[in-house]
Amino acid sequence: MAFRYNSRSGGRILFVMVCKFTDGPYCNYIVYSDDEGKTWPYKYVFNSLPGAYSTIVKCEDGSIGIYYEDGTMSDHYSMNFISMPLEWILR
Repeated sequence: MAFRYNSRSGGRILFVMVCKFTDGPYCNYIVYSDDEGKTWPYKYVFNSLPGAYSTIVKCEDGSIGIYYEDGTMSDHYSMNFISMPLEWILR
């Protein structure tokens, strides 16, 4: 799930996904682009467990809210909500 963080700032997009960027396990990531998705220079692991469906919102206080499934790829996943400031992703 992707969304434009602030349409007036031009090009700022956040995207939540489960993927494998390194030789490690599949993880729950949020990635950030400030050039309309041409590059994704910021990647942040918000949960190191495998996951499934997720959605993302901008909270009233400006933080990023993520509702997602995580688990061990068995029959049981847990639903979670976390929020974090944009600055955590831009480290």
